[in-house]
Order: sequence, then structure tokens, then C-alpha cells
Amino acid sequence: MRKHTSLVFGLVVLVCLTQIGWWITFQVREASRLETVAEHLDAGEIQAALRALEATYPGELAETARSRRAMFASEGAALGLLVLVGVVFFYATLLRERRFRDNQQRFLAGATHELKTPLTTVRLGLESLEQGTLPEPRRGEYLRGMVRELDRLERGLTNILTAAGLEASGTRPREVDDLAADTRRAIEAFRERCAAAELSTSADELQNCPVRRDPAAIRIVLHNLLDNAVRYTPPGGRILVRVRRVGHEAELSVTDTGRGIAREDLERIFGRFERGSGSEHLGGTGLGLALVRELVQSHGGTVSVSSDGPDRGSCFTLRLPLAEESA
Repeated sequence: MRKHTSLVFGLVVLVCLTQIGWWITFQVREASRLETVAEHLDAGEIQAALRALEATYPGELAETARSRRAMFASEGAALGLLVLVGVVFFYATLLRERRFRDNQQRFLAGATHELKTPLTTVRLGLESLEQGTLPEPRRGEYLRGMVRELDRLERGLTNILTAAGLEASGTRPREVDDLAADTRRAIEAFRERCAAAELSTSADELQNCPVRRDPAAIRIVLHNLLDNAVRYTPPGGRILVRVRRVGHEAELSVTDTGRGIAREDLERIFGRFERGSGSEHLGGTGLGLALVRELVQSHGGTVSVSSDGPDRGSCFTLRLPLAEESA
């Protein structure tokens, strides 16, 4: 989008410069012509003066004046319109850059929280273990908590690194495997975290759906969807995961009973560095859902979200084409 906008803006500037250049050339030429006409009139050579003005009789000069007036008016209006378009593009660029800077600041704040908090938690846990201040029965709980924080740190770093090198990920080899099996592994990886967050998870319907995919990319997609559901679902909530065949596609849905999404945020949350309204305090880099969409689209699939509004839960649905041999 930015490339196309820059191209159009450059074209507008080029046309404006061409028009201005033509006007300057035309005015210099007309000034030279008027100088010649003045010399002929000074010498009393009326016909020579008319020929210099490309006229055969005096009345024709009025027609020339009218055509020139119409020409200057139309060209001036066109140039003014082009300048207005250029100003609009310039203003839109300023707004986009400002929004980009705001998003970047939010990303830095979220990334700092997302990466620093796990490190602080792990450090405090290790210091407590080193000092021997933890009672024996709680050491296992603390160790599991530190492992969860390290997993959180790994997800944050993976999202950042994947976003930075996403174009290269399209060249990775892909293999056919069951999307339901990938989903089971992702749910198992989140089971302990869900238990710690007092959330119940269920996978009632996981149909066999072979898809051709990049295993690392699909792992990021599943982990980001589950991480989003866990992050935005309060204790006592429920997360439901389904995988089923719909025609020639595999459909995976992650439904939660969490904070929900406002209508105006439904499409915006898939943008990079974007997060739902009022969710800044929950952390996150604003890259997770953007990577979900970009990675799914790189596999020829689609992803969408639905929600009845704030505090009414949400449902993320992605579809991938089934592998050719099973479609």
C-alpha cells in the first residue's frame, strides 16, 4: 500500500513539474513573439505583425485570445486539482506516519512488558531458590511457573523474529500432516498455563484434516490463537477448540468466553502493533494476530473473527485448503 501511494504521489509531482515546465516554455516563447510583433508594429508592418501572431486578419486575434483564455483556464484548473491531490496525499502520508509512530511506541511498550516481565519473574524465582527461602512443597510450583514464563518469553521473541523475517518463511519446505494433530500438541502445551489461569479447555471435535503446511508456521499460528484466548479470558472462563472439514478446506476455530471485541475493532486487530480497545494493560506486542493472518494467507488460507461485543467472548476461525491427496 505504501509503495502504491508513493508511486501515485510521485506521478502527481511529475505531472505538476511537467505542466509548470511547459508553462514556462510557453511564456518565454510568447514573450519572444510579442517582442517580434512590437518590432513590426514599430516599423508600421501590420501584416508582418499579424503573421507573427499566426493570424491573417485582425478579427482572428479575438478568436485566438478566446481559445488561449479557455486553454489557460482548463490547464490552471487541472494543475490546481493535481496540487490539491498532492496535498491530500501528503497529508495522508503524515497521518499514516504518525499512526505508525504511535503503533511503534505501543509496540515498544508492549514488547518491553512482554519480555521484561518473564525475566523478572524467573530471576525472582531463581533468587528465592538460591537463598533457600522457598518451602519445599512450593518449589515445584515455582519451577513450573518459571517454565511458563520462559514459554511466554519464547513466544514473544518468536513473534518478533518471525515478523522481521516473514518474507523468507515463504521458502521453507512444507509437508502434509494432520491439522488436528498439530492442534492437540498446541493444546497440550497450553494445558498447564490454562490450569494456572483457572480456565477450562475442551476439544470436542478434532476431525482428521491433512494439510500441506510449514510446521513451524502453523505452530506459531496455533500458539498465538491460544495465547490470545488465555490472555483475554478471565478466571473461570472456557476455551473451546474445534477442527473439522468444510468442503475442500480444513476449518479450525478457537472460541473463548473472554473480554470479547468491539465491533469497530474486529478488522483492526489483525493489523501489526494493533490491539483491542482497553487491552493495553494486558501486555502483548501487537504482533500475534497479525502474524496469524499473514502466515495463514501464505498457506492459501483465510482467518476471521466474530464477537457479540465486549465481555461476550470471541471466536477466531481459520481455514486452510486440504492436501490434494485428501481433498
